[in-house]
Amino acid sequence: MSQKRKPFSEESKEAEAKLLLSLAEQAASSIQRVRIANRMQDERTISHLGTMASILCHEAIRVMSPIRVGIAKIEREIGGSYPLASEQLRSISESLDGLDRVIEPLRQAMSGKSLSRENYPAIALLEHLKRAQRPENIELIVIQLIDDNLSIHADPTIFTAFENIYNNAVEVLCDRGGGITLSARTSEGGVLFQISDDGPGMHSMSPEEVWEFGKGTKKSPGFGLFITKYVVLQNKGRVSAENNMDRGASFFIWLPLAQQETEG
Repeated sequence: MSQKRKPFSEESKEAEAKLLLSLAEQAASSIQRVRIANRMQDERTISHLGTMASILCHEAIRVMSPIRVGIAKIEREIGGSYPLASEQLRSISESLDGLDRVIEPLRQAMSGKSLSRENYPAIALLEHLKRAQRPENIELIVIQLIDDNLSIHADPTIFTAFENIYNNAVEVLCDRGGGITLSARTSEGGVLFQISDDGPGMHSMSPEEVWEFGKGTKKSPGFGLFITKYVVLQNKGRVSAENNMDRGASFFIWLPLAQQETEG
């Protein structure tokens, strides 16, 4: 005949509660130490990138200046006699303008100036990518599910964040061809942007790893998506990624609406 288990005494219950509380505190402390270590690693990485960015900005400006002078000289000499050449020169000038948009915010940040934020129509980010260059074998589809009057509140580097994802998609598709889909819809008091491609997808790493420094989705130094994540977080947004059901991958950027951001 089995004996009945004696109920815990009040002292035993109190000792067990203290033990569980101690274990919980140790677990919370360990999690906090891991978070601090990760944040310190990110800060060291950002500091290193800042030094690299300073050098790159200086060199880019030095190289861009004579290119602009050369373009202006060629345009004066050919006039309108060679439409194809003029079109190519405009394309080069637009690329230089794109570099300017990247360099100027970096110069301000490195000089200690805080980047000013302003309201941008949410569709302006889609329109910006629609104007970006891509090979003829890549089809671009834009799905706009938001009102034209919706705005996000961000600094100018947010355009660079979108360009990094878009350029990655173009690079993985440039040889084989394919499609890129841009979409935007309202979600959780903000705007959720989605950039999808039908390329090979992310199979060598998890969707969380692609945002880490030194990773990325292609054979490159792997800091484009890292910078994108940093820029989006600085503008109080968030990023995520996933493999598509059929093929390719999708990258998401969520940004708060301008009114919500300014009120918060």
